[in-house]
Amino acid sequence: MSNLVVAKPTLSDAATLTESNSSADYPLTNALTQQPRETVRTNSNSDSYYVANLGAAYAINLIALLYTNADISTLWRIRGATSEANLTAAPGYDSGTLNLWGGGSPVDDWSDWDRVHGLHMPSTAQTYQWWRIDVSGLSGLSYFEFGRLYISVAYQPTRNADIGLKLTSIDSSFGIDTAAAHYRRQGRKYRSITARFSYRYESEAYDDWLVLDRTVGGGGDCFVCINPDSRIMDRSIYAYLENMGTLDHGIWNVGESSNLHTKEYTFTEFEMP
Repeated sequence: MSNLVVAKPTLSDAATLTESNSSADYPLTNALTQQPRETVRTNSNSDSYYVANLGAAYAINLIALLYTNADISTLWRIRGATSEANLTAAPGYDSGTLNLWGGGSPVDDWSDWDRVHGLHMPSTAQTYQWWRIDVSGLSGLSYFEFGRLYISVAYQPTRNADIGLKLTSIDSSFGIDTAAAHYRRQGRKYRSITARFSYRYESEAYDDWLVLDRTVGGGGDCFVCINPDSRIMDRSIYAYLENMGTLDHGIWNVGESSNLHTKEYTFTEFEMP
């Protein structure tokens, strides 16, 4: 089991993006909005690709296409390089062709979702300016679409969340009573993750989590996965920070005892896939 991971879209949102065949009605700029149903859509079910120039080389450890309509046959390939030409001629990083559904092992946590997230985390961070995502195997679809792009230097704490992490499903549906019957009205469905983190060192709190407070806050967005090794759909959400919690100070620089300082977060999903 891997530790919880939190990613921000800062780099990919600022990147220069190009693509092969998106529809004019569903442009690539939709990949940069916080509304996952505002999608990027191809003109057909032909193979497609998406290129990102980050402007400088960064140590990327997470690439994601969120809220895709991928099916069991959909494939993708991620490459990083020092130049646009080298993305195909001499990539420095090449994931190879992978199944977009959970790395090639579709299980019951994928089959009943309306949309699925494509998540790729290289075994080690890859430092490149140029990135390319190829999508293929679309014969069973009329087109390919997705709602959000992440190319990120994600944070994965060396010490995982404390025992007691909560994953909650929330349904805002409501009922209407009349004299004759009770009726249900569908509301928004979403999830939340509440997690508490304990730190041994001051730098863990100030250099990582408090940066998240400043750069994402309540108005930004982030991608959170409790465990990227398995059941990705069940354990990940595209979220905002509903509660950034209080950094509870202990006594700094007194040994290496854990629980000297703690912080709790509530991540709330924009919309259930």
